[in-house]
Amino acid sequence: MQRYNLFHKIHKGLRALLYDTSMLLQRIDFTIDEEAADGIGRVQFVLSLFDRFQESEDAFILPVMMTYEPGVADAFEQDHEEAFLLSEKITTQINGFRKASLPLEKLTFSNEIITLFEEYTLFNILHMAREEQLANKLLWRYYTDAELKKIARKIINTTGSDVLQPYSKWMIRGLNNNEIVGWLKEVKCTAPEMEFRSLLKTAEDELQPSRWHVLQDVLTSGTLLAN
Repeated sequence: MQRYNLFHKIHKGLRALLYDTSMLLQRIDFTIDEEAADGIGRVQFVLSLFDRFQESEDAFILPVMMTYEPGVADAFEQDHEEAFLLSEKITTQINGFRKASLPLEKLTFSNEIITLFEEYTLFNILHMAREEQLANKLLWRYYTDAELKKIARKIINTTGSDVLQPYSKWMIRGLNNNEIVGWLKEVKCTAPEMEFRSLLKTAEDELQPSRWHVLQDVLTSGTLLAN
């Protein structure tokens, strides 16, 4: 039987965001103010989002792991601390870039931002892989799917719409059709109607028309949408 994966959807969205941001930074000309502002704004969004999700894991996931596997929980907590330090280093370079006036100064800071973000991306990709390979197995050993779904709902309820709404499009971009349908069904059954309709609109906005039409057919046949 396939167990409930606490990390799967969230990690797919986070990876999509990291990959896309890395590509964005590679294309940007940091000597052009508008392009530089777009790139820095995206990086700050990534850092803020990861910080919030790591805070949620510290509050809701690591404590339940600590009960049975304190050593593993400590290792993941150390990962979060290292990620936060990398985030602070990037923020320092961003502040330096904003204060710089000479083109050469801006180039130096922008190169450092890109290098550090590449390090940040690699670190988090490996960290998420460890969570899915190790943390999941431990959670499955000690907790039922129903208990894990309660943890997921607590994380969602405490994260806030200010984070979830802008992030939901990255999850839509990172998931395949079956995963999006499953997510919509889960939201339809567990969340207010407004949340379901908001997610449905995000899917329509973010997906290519061909994919959206396929999803519409599946959702209508499954009675999630009115005929």
